[in-house]
Amino acid sequence: MTNETIDQQPQTEAGFNPQQFINNLQVAFLKLD
Repeated sequence: MTNETIDQQPQTEAGFNPQQFINNLQVAFLKLD
């Protein structure tokens, strides 16, 4: 799960983006739904 998150967030390597992280969480919950 962690590896997938890192792959989906290449921008986090340059600097953590909270909004990007939240957007990915929303997408993840939608996929679970």
